[in-house]
Amino acid sequence: YGVSVKRGANPIEGDFFGTDTEKVLAHLQRAAEGKPFLVIEEMGDPARRRTWYETVYNPIQDELGQVTGIAVFSRDITERKRAENELLRTNFELDTFVYRASHDMRAPLRSVLGLVNLLQMESDEEQRQEYLRLIEKSVDRLDSFFSDLLNFSRNSRLGLVSEPVDFRRIIKDSWQTLQYLENASSI
Repeated sequence: YGVSVKRGANPIEGDFFGTDTEKVLAHLQRAAEGKPFLVIEEMGDPARRRTWYETVYNPIQDELGQVTGIAVFSRDITERKRAENELLRTNFELDTFVYRASHDMRAPLRSVLGLVNLLQMESDEEQRQEYLRLIEKSVDRLDSFFSDLLNFSRNSRLGLVSEPVDFRRIIKDSWQTLQYLENASSI
């Protein structure tokens, strides 16, 4: 808090805890009830850097069980909380990535399965060749996706490069991937 407390002084009587004084007093009153507890909370001057503390409140009792004092042990866990928050953010990004990647992998595979189904029912050789060409195109698209995935992995360790997005091509490719699936006409 940036305030020096002289030995023997009572920090509660001064402005030692600033905006957190009421919170600390509530914790001390709870400890005065006779049960130890642990609190993890963010404290400090809001205008400056806030700090996370792990604080243990231990009532000191006499031989009759009366609380005669409270021992408070506190340690700064700000770095641990930052690491926890970073881990949560990273896990969220990983979950999102896995969801999107699995979706992008399944589309060409589903297209191939739909085309294989049509190929099995088709007797016209020319149409069968067309289905095989489309299967090959879907497999190439899947291979391209895996290549993009590897590039993404490499690029995550490099700088960001912006480039234009061709939405017409993306929509056309998506339609070509999905047009032979069951119920494609409802897309």
